Amino acid sequence: TNIGSFSISIFTRTGNLVWHADDIQARWDGTHRGKPCTPASYAYIIKYSSVMSPKSIQTIVGQVLLLR
Repeated sequence: TNIGSFSISIFTRTGNLVWHADDIQARWDGTHRGKPCTPASYAYIIKYSSVMSPKSIQTIVGQVLLLR
């Protein structure tokens, strides 16, 4: 992989942090503090840099729909 640094954060619609990881292999299981999250739309922010340009941080934002 050409990723130098990586982080992902998932938030509720009101902006509360639900989950965060710095490991690109980490996967959110739809829980917060061990309890299932409510089915809803959650926002995510991914920040990363490449090994070729470590000081240039890219940001991706979007939404994920959690269904049960």
